[in-house]
Amino acid sequence: MALMDKVINRVGSSLCHLKSRKGQTVVEYAVVLAFISVLCVTYLSALGEQIRSLFLSIINALAAAGHGF
Repeated sequence: MALMDKVINRVGSSLCHLKSRKGQTVVEYAVVLAFISVLCVTYLSALGEQIRSLFLSIINALAAAGHGF
């Protein structure tokens, strides 16, 4: 019986270890996703002003050409 108890305890501890590693992996993915999200928002915020300027220049050029925007 003692050997069976050792096997059961080892299997149980292995399963607990796997569960904690899965949780750790999920947290790591969440941190990476958050970091990528922050980078995207920062990049798009910086790029947004350039895009706005481009569209304004197009609108002004169309307005000057008489298309009335």
